[in-house]
Amino acid sequence: MNNDLICVGNAIIDIVSTIDDKLLNEFELVKGSMKIVSHEDFNLIFEKLKKYKVISGGSAANTAVGFSSLGGISQFVGQIGNDEFGKLFQKDINSQGVKFKANISKKDKLPSSKSMVLVSKDAERTMCTFLGASTSLGHNLIDQTIFDKNKILYLEGYLFDKAETKNKIKEICNISKINNMKISLSLSDVFCVERHKEDFLNLIENYVDILFANENELETLFSEDLKKNIFNLKKIVKIAAITMGESGSIIFDDNDTLKIESVKSSSVLDTTGAGDIYAAGFLFGISRNFSLRDCGILGSKCASSIISHYGARPKIKLKGLI
Repeated sequence: MNNDLICVGNAIIDIVSTIDDKLLNEFELVKGSMKIVSHEDFNLIFEKLKKYKVISGGSAANTAVGFSSLGGISQFVGQIGNDEFGKLFQKDINSQGVKFKANISKKDKLPSSKSMVLVSKDAERTMCTFLGASTSLGHNLIDQTIFDKNKILYLEGYLFDKAETKNKIKEICNISKINNMKISLSLSDVFCVERHKEDFLNLIENYVDILFANENELETLFSEDLKKNIFNLKKIVKIAAITMGESGSIIFDDNDTLKIESVKSSSVLDTTGAGDIYAAGFLFGISRNFSLRDCGILGSKCASSIISHYGARPKIKLKGLI
């Protein structure tokens, strides 16, 4: 069976915990950021958590689940370790309707990747991530037949945090272009953009058809005000969605530039995954030939739904939002 959407990213187990900001200060963590940490540092912070919930996560994996919840057919490509966390990841994502065949890292017997999602009382999330097995994607021979006659490829920016994976991304993009797939990219995180600015610009100019970013990531990419940043972005990509939290989003294609209002949530408990699920809604609209405006509206509805509860996965079938 063909897929509407193939998502490639880090297969990560999320450990979600509500915390006091004193913990962030204790470990010198920047609120709202994602920091790559060693296994040792991960465990030091983990020991401080009083209560937590363990769920499968990862940016691109969240988007795949959101897309499936909308009624689309999605597949996730990523690498796990041969451990209990890896087994949990596969079972969980399969149970949510996403096709994922376990790609188990054999290099150095790396454990599965894990991310602590530290949720402050104002619903802002700070992530500490141990990448582990997910970084060995470059060592895995991806079955090229999964790219035949499919519609959209989605890549998360966090993949760029290891050199060997960057080469695999270009290989995947070339295969996707041959198969006339639309290639989409999420910039993922301000600090991710700082680390890989030139790589992102190169990929966008040469491969990307659809870009997702928030206004801070876009500012880091071009170092101008919002209006000039959008002007610069239009020179190198056909379609983009720039999210701005409560201020909604700005989206454009070759013909239109539109302001999409945010959809008010009944409550804001956790912003984790809001951008991932926005992308799921927007790409579902693209796959079904919705108008640009309707793609943006669906993305906003999906984001509003996800921030009303803890965790980055839908609690309801998003199909009801269409």
